[in-house]
Amino acid sequence: VKGQALSLDGKSGVKLPDGLISSDTYSVGVWLRPEELTSYTSAFFGAATTESWVSIVPRGHDGVGGNAMVWSGTTWYDAGSGVNLPIGDWSHFMLVVDKGAIEVYVNGALGFSGSGFPDVFTGATSQFGIGVNWWDAPFQGSVDELTVWDSALSPQDVAALAAR
Repeated sequence: VKGQALSLDGKSGVKLPDGLISSDTYSVGVWLRPEELTSYTSAFFGAATTESWVSIVPRGHDGVGGNAMVWSGTTWYDAGSGVNLPIGDWSHFMLVVDKGAIEVYVNGALGFSGSGFPDVFTGATSQFGIGVNWWDAPFQGSVDELTVWDSALSPQDVAALAAR
């Protein structure tokens, strides 16, 4: 956001350390500046198996109106944010998961709140990446300040992060 972002060309991504998240309570925050938006492309991806995964998707499928979303496999959990991310501009995206409760924020505003979100990472050595998943086209754009917490951030914490 301040000139030192990861620039992804839509051809590859970055593998993060395995086991980055290992419980059913966590938060993931990231600044995104897409240059192109394609359905299903992950900005952040974590998976225990090919059937059990979580993805932050800057452009969701038609079922959420193409809005940015959090998507999870096996149970096909769709958490649409209600926001279409603008191409060429920065947006702050935050996922907060607390023992099955999920909140999705864009630019500090709550876009989705729900329950029954799958516990993907507890007891698994999961794999993680930025800008890629195992199936879809890689993300094209910039990613900055990806941060993962082992707690559920409060709405006030999320708003403060989005205001930076």
